[in-house]
Amino acid sequence: MDAGRSPRDAVWTWSGTDIDSGNDRHSSGARGKSRSRWIDSAARHLRALVSVSTFVVVSLVGGVAVANYPFTYSTQRALVVVPSKVVPMDEAASLFDSLSRGQVVATVAAILEQPRWRSETPDVVVTAGGATPSSVIEVSASGRDRAHLDATLDLVVARATTEADSLLAPYKVIPLSEGPSTIEPVGLTLPMRLALVALAAAFATGVMSQVAKRVGEWLRRRKSV
Repeated sequence: MDAGRSPRDAVWTWSGTDIDSGNDRHSSGARGKSRSRWIDSAARHLRALVSVSTFVVVSLVGGVAVANYPFTYSTQRALVVVPSKVVPMDEAASLFDSLSRGQVVATVAAILEQPRWRSETPDVVVTAGGATPSSVIEVSASGRDRAHLDATLDLVVARATTEADSLLAPYKVIPLSEGPSTIEPVGLTLPMRLALVALAAAFATGVMSQVAKRVGEWLRRRKSV
């Protein structure tokens, strides 16, 4: 103790120092809590921003891709192979018996599938095959040009059946129905594709939200060190 100071002065001096130290600790703790709240708020905002941005970006990119991706369409015709009307009745029975074995129908189907009938539209795929009953042939055409798909199939049927009638006489190939058939999209429809885009966007949003959450937790741990 200094010679010029009384014990009371020493006590008051120590007490003042202790109070200042307590105030510093309280101020430091308040700053730490404030900083922690700020980090939590920033982490929540970051997570929300990342989630919304991911959903919007994936939805837009997926929607544009779906809108620009061409659809494939398909149309069908049904044909039947029968003996010509000029065949005598006593020969018709044997002709029907041969027809039931399937070889004549298979030959007509092979003629219909030849690419030379659709040289103007090589991107159109034509398939043909026998159906029940055995003298019926189902012919289908698929392609991306919906406007010309029906006309292309009609042209193929007209050209191929003319040759088939000539090669397989006295058999004749005739259509079971007249006029255009329904043209339908092949594979996923537009609503189904958009639903897949929405699912992909939701999945990507969930993943990026978890990534943002981990980043926020890492920032909190780093600030607490």
